[in-house]
Amino acid sequence: SCVATFASLKAANAAATRLDGSTFKGATLRCRLEAHVEATAMQRGRVVVRNLHFRADESDLLDAFETFGPLRDAAVPRVGDKSRGFGFVEFDCARDAAAAVAAAANGKFLV
Repeated sequence: SCVATFASLKAANAAATRLDGSTFKGATLRCRLEAHVEATAMQRGRVVVRNLHFRADESDLLDAFETFGPLRDAAVPRVGDKSRGFGFVEFDCARDAAAAVAAAANGKFLV
């Protein structure tokens, strides 16, 4: 399962049409457009975390980011038992997400 956000409904429709039925790493993709949703405060509070260690998990993200504010969710996509090298952290508030991104940009913490 995957969720993607697009700049416009036209771009989302084009991507879903182009990708539906295509093959990726031996698997057939099924793509559909479920809804056109404007960016909400909750979505703006989502942070992509890159360059994670292959052993990183959700608890590592929670430990690193909870000091910036309440978290809704943390996720680390995996292949088998190894991290794919990135994850997602979702804050309750976009302001807290911005503070975490600013701290990371200034090298203030490590995951």
